[in-house]
Amino acid sequence: EVESAAGEVVPNYPAPIHTIPVFARGGSIIPIVREEEGTTPTMESMLARSDISLHVYLCHMGHANGRLFVDDGLTVDSPAHEAVFKVRNSTLYVVPSDTGKLPGKVVSVVRVAGITGQVTMVTQDGAPIPFSWENGILAALPENGLTDRSWTIKWSDE
Repeated sequence: EVESAAGEVVPNYPAPIHTIPVFARGGSIIPIVREEEGTTPTMESMLARSDISLHVYLCHMGHANGRLFVDDGLTVDSPAHEAVFKVRNSTLYVVPSDTGKLPGKVVSVVRVAGITGQVTMVTQDGAPIPFSWENGILAALPENGLTDRSWTIKWSDE
């Protein structure tokens, strides 16, 4: 910990040369498109990738919000596609926006941090799906997690 000029104690986090610490505000949902190892991301490669992981960071009330907006990144008149994500009452809602659906994009994994109890069951649209619960993080594997239709993931915790 380090003391700031204003006298506040500020945590000091280790940041090894090959690791960048990332902090997320509670209540955020961050969609992530991963690049293959050893490649440099470009707008074209990110648009071509179909799999998305959602990183959900619940606030103290158990809520979170986020959205994924995709266009070609080059032209003003390109079609825009958007999906909206929200968590309420232990349920993640995935809803395509009125501005346009995200064709061919698939949520392959949902990671949720901030759940207070032990997760015992995860369902997608009412049907059980595979999940893991480790170190307080839920990792759920949606089946047919297309972003061009509405669907939900619900978890039960004790």
